[in-house]
Amino acid sequence: MGLETIIITGASLITACGVIIGAVNSLFNKKMDPLVKRIEELDMSQCRQVLIDTLSDIENNIPKNSMQISRLYELYDHYISKGGNSYIHETWERLKKNGKI
Repeated sequence: MGLETIIITGASLITACGVIIGAVNSLFNKKMDPLVKRIEELDMSQCRQVLIDTLSDIENNIPKNSMQISRLYELYDHYISKGGNSYIHETWERLKKNGKI
């Protein structure tokens, strides 16, 4: 077997491996897409619920400690970065304007 044959065979093997890996990766991603979407939906739902509950507590003058407020800011930023709704944004802005958060 000559050097040319070895190089051609090696290149063919590398190309074939790349094609196989690409196909497996594509199949895996298609199988994972619904799961990822569902996790993102659950994430948004949980964020929304905690934000609504906590902002409601603040509106009703239920005190929150500094750690709770810090976490509230983190959660709000995460929620808004994922496309959160205007009701929470409006409530957030009103409470900030009134100095409650």
